[in-house]
Amino acid sequence: MVVHALHIRPSRPGAWLLGLLALLLMLPAKTPAVEGVEGELRGAHRWSGEVLLSGPVLLSEGASLEIAAGTRVRALAPESSLRVQGVLRVLGTAQAPVVFATPQGWHGLLFERPELPQILRHARFSGAAAAIHAQAAQLVLEAVVFEGCDLALKALREARLEIQGGRFEGNRVGVDLELKSFAEIRDVHFVDNAEAALLATGGCRLNISDCLFQGNGKALSLLQKISGTIHANRFVGNDGALVATRLGAGLDVSGNFFEGNRVALASNTFSQPLVVDNRFVKNETAIASDQFSTGEFRHNLFQGNQSALINTRRADPLVTRNVFERNQVAIFCDFASYPQVRENNFFGNQMAVKLGTYQSAAGARPPGAQREAQAGANGPGPAPTFAEERPLQDFVDVSANWWGADTDLLASLDEQGNSPIFFDRRDEAEVKSQDAFAAGGPIDWVRFRPWLIAPVADAGPR
Repeated sequence: MVVHALHIRPSRPGAWLLGLLALLLMLPAKTPAVEGVEGELRGAHRWSGEVLLSGPVLLSEGASLEIAAGTRVRALAPESSLRVQGVLRVLGTAQAPVVFATPQGWHGLLFERPELPQILRHARFSGAAAAIHAQAAQLVLEAVVFEGCDLALKALREARLEIQGGRFEGNRVGVDLELKSFAEIRDVHFVDNAEAALLATGGCRLNISDCLFQGNGKALSLLQKISGTIHANRFVGNDGALVATRLGAGLDVSGNFFEGNRVALASNTFSQPLVVDNRFVKNETAIASDQFSTGEFRHNLFQGNQSALINTRRADPLVTRNVFERNQVAIFCDFASYPQVRENNFFGNQMAVKLGTYQSAAGARPPGAQREAQAGANGPGPAPTFAEERPLQDFVDVSANWWGADTDLLASLDEQGNSPIFFDRRDEAEVKSQDAFAAGGPIDWVRFRPWLIAPVADAGPR
């Protein structure tokens, strides 16, 4: 459009007003809003400008909807959701994102078993009850932002998510995966999500890389047979950075940085993660293994943590070729936990190994012992004698490690010598148990001979 110059003679009263009015009339008109959309959509549709959802909308099977860059989608009420059975394309740009300006508690986008992948680029959601709910759907999200939602993204029934870029901030839960869903998540920021940045349960698979998890309640909360890789992420200032429960084997945690978390990694109840080449720095607890958890912890750095590695209730991980540097407590064991600690470098720790007041094989029960003892007491015959069922180990073995400047101190002690870097039965003699079915007995001792005479060359992250 060519706008011609207007020549205004100052001698004519009010002429400048007429000229301004003429100029405004020549400008292009604003794109009108699409108002009152509700009901079923069939065929092909394109939204742009401003769109008002006056009621629930169904994009039916075989239909398609494209939402153009810069579109503002408003909802009249929380129930004015968009259900998708066809194909949705949200095509915002960095300069002109698609904004879903919806009321608090909006029911969001509901993808119900669509056959084709759905694409959302540069979209913004805020204040939704559930911004996106994907059931058996394949979603590609690029640079999508979720703020202040109760639940940002829910995926279940073998849904597949590919999330690249974007941000989940100030939500109660960022991503919730269930029932064998899969998520590939790269370069995403998860910040200040109150309950969890990501929840996964029920056989889901994850590949999460190059993301930031900061200030969340739990960054990753994983329950029951979760597999995949957690690689090259930053976990900073979370209450629980990675919480794994009943995981089994199949999760690789590698090349991540954990700093300032209350618990960086909690491995609970038969979890067996592979934890390799990570850096745990200044956390309250770096790794806590509990209740029959094992796994492998190799080539990690534990530096400046209050507790580097806590093992409780028969947690027996393999701990090898790590560096434990300047931690208040490097390794803590309690309730008959016997980790395999070999070829690690320890130096500058306030306490290298500390045993809890329940760390005694003599006072610990085999699995199911309480149930068997009760059955024996209530049924015919004498109650079983558990101490005769298997040989009991009364020491935590940390031999074949390098102890840095403390090596000379250890060399000056005989087998019964009390080293200040170990807390065991020499420091507190008896198990403090209030369990009627526990036999009681002395706390274990720390066996540190033989030690290595030189540091392990390839210990720590590679």
